[in-house]
Amino acid sequence: MIRPQPIRMMSEQEAWQTVRAHHRARLVAAIDGRADIFPIDYSVDSDLTITFLTSPGRKLDCLEVNPNCLLEIDLADDDHETAWSVIVRGTANRDITDDALARAMDGGAQTSLDFPKYDVVTITPTEISGRKFRLATDTRIRYRDDEHSDSHTLHRTEQTDFQC
Repeated sequence: MIRPQPIRMMSEQEAWQTVRAHHRARLVAAIDGRADIFPIDYSVDSDLTITFLTSPGRKLDCLEVNPNCLLEIDLADDDHETAWSVIVRGTANRDITDDALARAMDGGAQTSLDFPKYDVVTITPTEISGRKFRLATDTRIRYRDDEHSDSHTLHRTEQTDFQC
């Protein structure tokens, strides 16, 4: 019996459609050997540039020292049968001009926080990848004593019949 594959790679086009359909992500930026993760609200321009608004702080400090970053956009569908994850790698650029702010606002960049943000950051993508996952419909996790040690062992049983 051939078992359906639980993970399917998205095409580049499907990954971009997914990124365009959502507006929240996690930004990963790193300096001094330390990676930080920041939640952001973003928009996607017609040239596939990703734009978000922010305020001064660690996020901008990281991106100014090391503009290489990545975004992770992921979610489970409402029916909880499938989930997906898209990773966008790119280079960030800060633009604090009034023109950049006007373009960002016209392009749909916004913030879910209740205070203004005037720093515009654009990410020029260099790579995108996405995966769609079939979630287990019957997952049982149980702990039992391992017969050969004093530790407890996690045992997982999954039964799935759903194809992405």
